[in-house]
Amino acid sequence: MSKNKRFIIFSSLLMMAISYFSVADSIKKTETEANLKKDFICDKETITIEHIPNIDEIILTDKSGKSHKLKSAISGSGELYTDTNGMTIHMKGNEGVYKASQNSREINCTARD
Repeated sequence: MSKNKRFIIFSSLLMMAISYFSVADSIKKTETEANLKKDFICDKETITIEHIPNIDEIILTDKSGKSHKLKSAISGSGELYTDTNGMTIHMKGNEGVYKASQNSREINCTARD
């Protein structure tokens, strides 16, 4: 086989490998971003939970679009986050219980697909 043919074959294989890894990396990033954000339907209200990587905190965006930073708290099961004003979200899988403030009632929530 001539050097030109070997070069063409090698170059083609290299380009295919680069393309494969670029697509795989893009899919991985999209999956990771999807795992960081989750919408919950709580009665007629939609809230968005965004996990902050490498920190035990979340950003909760309420129905008015206001963002709140909640810190992880000890929970017997699932994930519990709270802030100093009494806002809480307790999640386990696709279910959750949301409380907008210390004086508000708890609302059952379901994650939106």
